[in-house]
Amino acid sequence: MKKRLPANIPSAFRLGDENEAIIYADQHLHLWHWSEELIQWLSRNEM
Repeated sequence: MKKRLPANIPSAFRLGDENEAIIYADQHLHLWHWSEELIQWLSRNEM
């Protein structure tokens, strides 16, 4: 499922909660732009 990052990034998270995903995406999204093949693979193999 695709979601937009919120305007205000949370300052804390608990392992496995949505805030963890938001913080990860905010800090690492730039890396995913370099890996189109990985994104395609994930799209084909999502659970």
